[in-house]
Amino acid sequence: MTLKYGIVGSGNLATHLAKRMTECGYSIDFIHSRDRKSGRKISKECHSRFVTELPVADVNSFLLFICTSDTSIQGLFKEYESKGYFLIHCSGMLPLIKSRKTLTGVFYPVQTFAKKQEAAWKEITICVESKNVKLEKLLLQLGKKLSGKTMLLSSEKRAYLHLAAVFANNFVNANYTMAMDVLKSQNIPYSLLEGLILQTAHNATKKKPSEVQTGPAKRHDMLTIRAHQQLLKGKLKERKVYDLMTAFLLNS
Repeated sequence: MTLKYGIVGSGNLATHLAKRMTECGYSIDFIHSRDRKSGRKISKECHSRFVTELPVADVNSFLLFICTSDTSIQGLFKEYESKGYFLIHCSGMLPLIKSRKTLTGVFYPVQTFAKKQEAAWKEITICVESKNVKLEKLLLQLGKKLSGKTMLLSSEKRAYLHLAAVFANNFVNANYTMAMDVLKSQNIPYSLLEGLILQTAHNATKKKPSEVQTGPAKRHDMLTIRAHQQLLKGKLKERKVYDLMTAFLLNS
């Protein structure tokens, strides 16, 4: 069976997926992106071609990975479903999109990606979904080659996984930003928190986070909590977050 692969998009995920597939010996037939500059850059790095118009698939098993924003994926599926591709989206939140004209699937790496940062693919779990057994098998095989960690996950459960990822990544990163701002206001180096951040992340992956929780709210140390609140006087957004998180911990 002849297999071919194409990627739509040129953002963070598209870049890392294309590079990783190339590293693992997969030949990407083309990159298709509205951003011609970044699309051409990725295609050059992956020894593939850049296309401005999506061609009709020239083999029966042509997997097209759509690595674009969630708001555009549904429309792209409708646009591409008659061109002969197996359509795969890589969103954590969008459900499996059904089509009467082609096979569809989901290939969701549970990770945050940035173009200028290397991705530790061996530590990434890839969640796969398809109603077609053949396509499901192809996606699992690809996932195992790229990361070694794959999991079949339904759309409903994947949505909860994505929600949990927002708490574990996006919200935590926002907390780091607030911590940096507090230190910056007093000319204290943010690097002083590096050891604490790394140890906290390590602890949270080895045990239940609730079991390794420390700090004034855990101890019900109201004296320290009130002192912190005083330090946040005038910082309304930060004070609101502090109070919400403290209340959660006090009642946990």
